Amino acid sequence: MEKQRTGIQTDLEVLRNEREEFDKRVNETMETMQQLSQPQHTTVLFRARGVADYTLTTKNQIIIFTEMLYNVSGGYNPATGKFTAPFTGIYLFTVHLCAAHSGSIFYAIITNGEQVANGHTYRVSGWVCVSGDTIVQLGVNDVVYVKTTYTADVLLQSGLNDDFDAKSNSFQGFLLK
Repeated sequence: MEKQRTGIQTDLEVLRNEREEFDKRVNETMETMQQLSQPQHTTVLFRARGVADYTLTTKNQIIIFTEMLYNVSGGYNPATGKFTAPFTGIYLFTVHLCAAHSGSIFYAIITNGEQVANGHTYRVSGWVCVSGDTIVQLGVNDVVYVKTTYTADVLLQSGLNDDFDAKSNSFQGFLLK
């Protein structure tokens, strides 16, 4: 009997050790799975300037920014003027538009066909610019662009001093989270 009891105690000790090792491996696996399930931070950002058509004579015309300064993750298409979200997340978009001398600008930022921001300047003397921004939640393949909302906008064709002048047209966006 004593021999059986010693054998059972030894078996129990082995089982306890194996259980501890099993629990340790399960915990490590759970931690690894949690880390893998966390979304990896992905960089999405673009900045475009220069406008394809400086005379915006049609209401609801998409303003196409043709010169890419950067386009990380390739979301902005300089041929169409549209940004297509490569990842789900919260994005910030800004636009900066400058009117030709004493001109007007009416614009809207559009997300999936809905206006999410707008702005304007109307017949202000001198060189005038208007800027706007919006923060939006986007899903994969959601689309954002800038359009004119007036029929007689004329944009400044380039900055007054150089390409990085404050009076140059630009559209940019990036993934916040």
